Amino acid sequence: MRLRVLLVSTILSGLIASLAMAQEKHPVYVGARACAACHDGKGMGHQYSKWLLTHHAHAYASLSKPEAVKMAQVSGIPQDPHEAPVCLGCHATAAEAEPWERDEAFRVTDGVQCEKCHGPGSEYMDAKVMSDRDAAVKAGLRIPTKQDCLKCHYVKGSHVAVHRKPALDVDKAWEILAHPVPPGGGPGASPAAAPKAAAAAGARYVGSYASSWAAHLKYSPRASSNTRLKFHVAPRFTSERS
Repeated sequence: MRLRVLLVSTILSGLIASLAMAQEKHPVYVGARACAACHDGKGMGHQYSKWLLTHHAHAYASLSKPEAVKMAQVSGIPQDPHEAPVCLGCHATAAEAEPWERDEAFRVTDGVQCEKCHGPGSEYMDAKVMSDRDAAVKAGLRIPTKQDCLKCHYVKGSHVAVHRKPALDVDKAWEILAHPVPPGGGPGASPAAAPKAAAAAGARYVGSYASSWAAHLKYSPRASSNTRLKFHVAPRFTSERS
């Protein structure tokens, strides 16, 4: 009798644990191109276009420069900078994440993207969530500070030895990179906002656990990046397994 009770108890504990995991939210990285569906155009202050002009957008590409190889050598890094975790940690976004934590349209090669500072966006990028700052933060949106910049932008001996540039003026850089929404602006006021047809169709991407539960995706994994990107125009994410 005791053995039967123990067996039933074990089974129930396992089921409860499985249900808890199923309900747990785990956001994934969607990429700057997905963010651009709303965060560009006059109504949004051309945020995405301005980011494309920054060093952040070219951070991954800069690892191909001869100087980057020299810095790696000075640091005692044996790998190519494009493959070295210590380099990718500051020159890319989500390079350290598991494959299932990145949407199939996400590209590490896009450098230091929105989610490097704001966190993986699958749970907060929905327009209804983003229109409410508190709701967005609750869904995982991070509001970075200048201290976050210093995690990468501190003086590194290997960098100084090669490019001999002065330490980054974080206050000045903060002003340059500021990307506020202009007065009266917002997704609805932007030409880049989602068209009604796409909004009605909804996104075929499912947020939490989507990459690890590919069978639940409603689009083909073989679809092109351009095709998948359309699904991010008006995302409707679910936080649980379907």
